[in-house]
Amino acid sequence: MMDEPGYGQHFLWHLARIGALQPVGTAPETWQPSPAWVALLDHAKPLRIALIDNGAALDHPNLQEPGRPCLHQPIEFAAHVQGTLYADDPDAAVPRFDRLPAALAHIGIDDPAAFFDRPLTPQLGDAIHGYLAGTLSPARIDLPSPSARFAAHGTCCAGLLAGRPEPEGATHRSPVTLPYYGVNPVAQVIPIATVYSPAYWPLVMGLLYAIDRGADVILMPRAAEDMIAPADYLAVWGEDGKPKLGEDADPRGNGNLTDAARYADKLLFEELLLKIAAHVPVILAAGNSGQSRLEYPASLAAPDNALITVGAVNSLGRIASYSSGQADGPTVLAPSDDREEISNAYFRHSDTSWRARRLDLSAVEGRTDAESDYSPYGVLATDIPGPYGYDASTTSDLDLTEDRLPASVIADRMGQESLPRGLYTLFGGTSAASTIVAGIVSLIKASPAGKDLDGHAMKQKLLAISQDNAPLALDALQAADEPD
Repeated sequence: MMDEPGYGQHFLWHLARIGALQPVGTAPETWQPSPAWVALLDHAKPLRIALIDNGAALDHPNLQEPGRPCLHQPIEFAAHVQGTLYADDPDAAVPRFDRLPAALAHIGIDDPAAFFDRPLTPQLGDAIHGYLAGTLSPARIDLPSPSARFAAHGTCCAGLLAGRPEPEGATHRSPVTLPYYGVNPVAQVIPIATVYSPAYWPLVMGLLYAIDRGADVILMPRAAEDMIAPADYLAVWGEDGKPKLGEDADPRGNGNLTDAARYADKLLFEELLLKIAAHVPVILAAGNSGQSRLEYPASLAAPDNALITVGAVNSLGRIASYSSGQADGPTVLAPSDDREEISNAYFRHSDTSWRARRLDLSAVEGRTDAESDYSPYGVLATDIPGPYGYDASTTSDLDLTEDRLPASVIADRMGQESLPRGLYTLFGGTSAASTIVAGIVSLIKASPAGKDLDGHAMKQKLLAISQDNAPLALDALQAADEPD
């Protein structure tokens, strides 16, 4: 077992939980790639995974590869609705949105002019029509990408998807990089940065960019506001067709909730998402509120559509206490962290904390204070280097007291490229779980048996190999592909 007393968890324990790593003999500290993972990677083509999140740190040493960037053709939809490209773009010479009509035809939209003829917000409508007509291109700004500071979440997801060891020939090798691997370390990630705001246009443009760039898998490990129809809002909170003001008014009440054009943007996002998912696998996080229903946009998933939703389990295989959607049933479960909780639904507490030692649950329906399904382990992910990451670091992290080191070596280690800078962090939530599933889906798509699977077929395959709330595992996938 990997968690025997005195050993703890392997730093990539989540790869072991999905069957990508396996112990060597009886030594729990020694691990090797499993035959199932090796078989998938041996046949894997470098597919593209569109990550619709908040960007990714382009300079992370575990997200590099000589001659073929791991992070491919990034774009940001925040400063401009048509998208923004920055000075550190690794693919600066590559045009964007140059095949959108053909990409739309591939998902069944043969008449884009008619499909997008709806009362959208003016900015979104103008951007879409500009790209369809070939008269618009992303804005280019001669500054470093903001993702270097603000994309901790997306950087974690990018590493879980496609992280790989730092290349041997790197110009500035970091002294503290790990032999880190994502679920599919031969994949390319397209970081699509979107803002966390009530607007839907970044999500629409992110989806359009993903299909324009030929994404083989689309991951959206983020939530969005589930805006109701303005008429329904006014029926509850309004009088005479106007928003109600005063003490009895909806405390959230503002123009956003009665904006018909913003609601049209939302309906376009939903229709586009479902159309794309039927052809390209789309993976959504179930949500982290612990509510019984899936959170939006995962709540759009239904048996008759292809949206793949992912809930979280902890390292013990128990459903994480925060994982939303248990009433709906996510498509699949995958490893992540957990949250302490004592409620009608869960008894989750750390056995080593001072609070746990004071608990006496013996009076609660036969529970004893020794019972806990809580796991303290999170998933190790790549982090933004420096003070803006989840795990910030400074130059004090680097021990310069070794007088054996010559001054030239110390000076080199103090260079911005070689500081430890908090390269890794513990990560979790259904974001981590959905990212792991997206990596597995990309491995399936990259295999000879899975290359022709559309979104519906991929969802059915995942359902078939994850019965009875069992977390997704590569050995079950391999068995499902073997002939009877």
